[in-house]
Parts: sequence; C-alpha cells; structure tokens
Amino acid sequence: MVLKENRQLREKLKFWLSGVWCPTLFLSVLLFLVSPTAAISQSQVNRDPDTSQLDYVKKLYEHNEYHRSISEILKIKFQYPETSEKRMLDLYLLKNYYQLKKYKLVDTTASEMLSENENFFDKQTRRQPTLIMMTSLLHQGREKRAQHIWEKYVKEDTAAVFPSSNTFPNLTDPNRASFYSGILPGSGFLFSQEYGKAAVSLVLNLIFIAGSYHAFTQQQYGISGLLMFFEISWYFGGKKASAEAARQFNYSHISRMQQVWIQTQLENNGLSDLTRDADE
Repeated sequence: MVLKENRQLREKLKFWLSGVWCPTLFLSVLLFLVSPTAAISQSQVNRDPDTSQLDYVKKLYEHNEYHRSISEILKIKFQYPETSEKRMLDLYLLKNYYQLKKYKLVDTTASEMLSENENFFDKQTRRQPTLIMMTSLLHQGREKRAQHIWEKYVKEDTAAVFPSSNTFPNLTDPNRASFYSGILPGSGFLFSQEYGKAAVSLVLNLIFIAGSYHAFTQQQYGISGLLMFFEISWYFGGKKASAEAARQFNYSHISRMQQVWIQTQLENNGLSDLTRDADE
C-alpha cells in the first residue's frame, strides 16, 4: 500500500515538473533575451552605421546632391546618436550647408561643434570646422567676428596677420576722389579705375556748361538757367558718385584678397573641395 502511494506521488511530481517548470524556464530565458540589458548590449554592438551608409553620404556630396546628403546625415545621426562617426557626419553637414550658401546654419552647426570640446583632441580637427565658419562669416561681411574666431581657434604664429580691411595699404580715399572730381569733373573716377565713367562725366559737364553759355549769349536765359541747373546737379552728383566708386573699389579689392587668403587656408587644411566653385 505504501509502495503504491509512493509510486503515485513520484508520477504526480514528474508530471508537475514537466508541465510547469519547463514552460516557466522557457519563459524566463525569453524574458532575459528581450530585457533592457540585452537591448542595450545589442545597441552597443550596432552603435555605428555601416560603412556603405557613410560612403553614400560622401558620394552624394561629391555629386553635388547636397540636400540628399543632408537628409542622409540627419537620418544616420537620429538612428545612431552615440556613433563614433559623429565628427565626420557633422563636418559633411557643414560642407553641405556651405555649398548651399546656408551661412546661418553653418555658423550654428560650427558653434555647436566647437562647444563639444571632447571631440577636438587635435588642432587639425578643430581647424576644419573653424575655417568653414570663418569663410561663411566673410561671405556675410562679418569680418570682425571672423577675425575673432581665427585668433581664438586657428592662429598659431604670433606674427601672422588676419587680412582685415584696415591692414591693406594703397586703398583709395573716397574723400580724395570726391575732391579731385570737384576740381576736374570725372577725374575722381580714375582712382577707382572707372575710366569710362570719368570720360562720360567730363563730357556731360562740358556739354551742360557750353550749352548754358551758348543759350546765355543768345539771351535765352530760361534755357541757360535750366542747363546750368542740370550742370550743378550733375557736378555734385559726380563728386558723390566718385566717392562711392572709391568705396566699392576698396571693398572689391579687400574681398578679393581675403578670398585668396581663405582659399589658401582651406587648401592647406584638407578642405580644397570647398574652393572648387571659386576656381571654376
């Protein structure tokens, strides 16, 4: 009787283990695999995008498909927020914005990169986004801001000089151009190499003076006075125009020299692709 009861107890225990513990064990293993710890481990393994994705970003940029390249970069940064390729992606984002002439976005992105000090362990890494930002600022006419950025992040030699507008010699003085146009109409344009305007201004002033004098000798005082009015207006307008031409000449000269300087800086720091449009 006792043996029979023991046998029945063993059979019940065996049935219970096989019917309860096996599914429980299976569920425990499954929960472990899908637990947050396992998910974190998996994300750590795949925290960087595939090489093909990065190559695709570069290919789009090289083929001047800047908008598509920006979309791919933003998608990758969203999918892989902890990627070790963040600096490369940010640099190409800067390049795309610059090529599209979205200078405000260039300034914002570059400022964010420069504020992330942990990403800048070498000078070359810091110089590239800084130079792109400087070029953007010069295009916007923000020379003082560009000079400040250069002195803070780029300048190494104390003897090096930023090409600011007050460092260029032999610039045309607008007041001098206006003064000479007052002595001889049109002569102030010669300082800004506007030879055509100089000739036109001189000829028209002579025509108005001659016409006014001729009308006066013919006792046509109304016509003489009208021509003299036009002459006086043209005379003072020519003085003002010659001064403005001198300012524009100085601005073009400074911009051209700054462009040559910044192109040299870009080429020396691995950013020659940003100068290809200027070369063409």
